[in-house]
Amino acid sequence: MQETIIATYLFWSAFVFSAGPFWIATMEAAPGTTFKKLYADYFLYLILGWLPVAVVCSVLSDVIANIDERIFAAMHLLGGCYIFFLAYKVLRAKITTGKAFDFNWKNMCIVTYLNPKVYILLPVGFLTAKISDSLPGNIAFFYFSGIPLFLFGVFFWGMIGRAGAKISFKYISYFNAFLLAAFGAYLIYNGVTLVRMPNV
Repeated sequence: MQETIIATYLFWSAFVFSAGPFWIATMEAAPGTTFKKLYADYFLYLILGWLPVAVVCSVLSDVIANIDERIFAAMHLLGGCYIFFLAYKVLRAKITTGKAFDFNWKNMCIVTYLNPKVYILLPVGFLTAKISDSLPGNIAFFYFSGIPLFLFGVFFWGMIGRAGAKISFKYISYFNAFLLAAFGAYLIYNGVTLVRMPNV
């Protein structure tokens, strides 16, 4: 279980410490917005935007993985390769990709609903969050485990925005690429282990 928890938090850390559109929008909004307003919008987003997407992706991932154990192993291997590809793209990027948007819960929901990467990454992340045989329990752990890091992200990026600091995207890219590569390696390791199991 400890390995599962570590891997899940590693997955969420890649979201929080990556200077993507959400966090750029947070930095831009922070100087003229109170943290109370930032957190109010983010809490609404977590309920109305992030929760339904996380549940749908988790259920689909579980259904597909349970069709055949070879599919479950393949999802680990393909997911790990995709994560490595993202790490490579992050490392090559001199500045974060994607445009920022006005920071409010409605815009965050729309961006999440329409972002194809979300529907690729979340099922892959859910594969690591299986702490029991209960699908609702695993979904709850997957969803709620990310919230503390997300709320810290609002404060972290908000404080950077208020300070007006120039962010070195180069170094953030290095760090985020490392997090992604570590998670990708974990997935590939699990995939190889599953393939070698007698019942796969």
